[in-house]
Amino acid sequence: MLLQIGDDEPVLVSAGEIVVLPGNHTHKLGSSLDTPATWFRSLVHRASTERLSRIEYGGGGSPTRIFCGFLASGADQQPLLAMLPKVLKLDVNDGATEKFIASSFRFAAQQLTEQGSHSAVLEKVADLLFIEAVRRYLQSRPPTETGWVAGAQDPLISQALVLMHSSPSRRWTTSEIAAGLGLSRSAFAQRFTEMLGTPPMRYLARWRLQQATQRLRETSDTLAAIALRCGHESEQAFSHAFRREFGQPPAAWRKSARAAAG
Repeated sequence: MLLQIGDDEPVLVSAGEIVVLPGNHTHKLGSSLDTPATWFRSLVHRASTERLSRIEYGGGGSPTRIFCGFLASGADQQPLLAMLPKVLKLDVNDGATEKFIASSFRFAAQQLTEQGSHSAVLEKVADLLFIEAVRRYLQSRPPTETGWVAGAQDPLISQALVLMHSSPSRRWTTSEIAAGLGLSRSAFAQRFTEMLGTPPMRYLARWRLQQATQRLRETSDTLAAIALRCGHESEQAFSHAFRREFGQPPAAWRKSARAAAG
């Protein structure tokens, strides 16, 4: 199976491999890329909202089964996604982590197909898949001096990033994070700023707002609930910070984002 994004060199995908497209680029997928592509939406056999939809296409050759899905994200401004390549590939037949992902993925997909129920297992495995793909990519890169990649590769700064990203609603302080890493406040702040190009609390504030855009786009949560979930003391404080970052209040941003999505 070949996968191609734009005019880039096609990527060969074999049985037992998982492909992640961090930027969700438009792509072609097929046993041959010589024939004109068919838009996938015209091929989808819609199922109920609780079950998997199906695509049946082609014929005449050996059957190929592909399981596809996506991770919803409002993180189009995140530095992580900006530095990742267009295609990440994992071989689930190579290593204990990939074997665990593959078996868990099959179990979750079977649940969803047979029972027609939402699978929390599938969500967690999808998260793990993305994390593992990014981890492998970072391991393959040479050390860098600054930037998000450097921070993710640094043993101490990466721990700080994990703390911030895993609990954005917590009332973090620079001193608290520094103490958890065994650093003084000034040493941690300097090291973080030198690597990421922004102070720790400013980075956290932007991360919280990026999380808020996701919830505004994908949920019907009230502004007060989103503010609390994303670590803001009040709806007023959240609205003020959001407008300063994105140029409009969160309610107007939500309305525009949903209109653009159709």
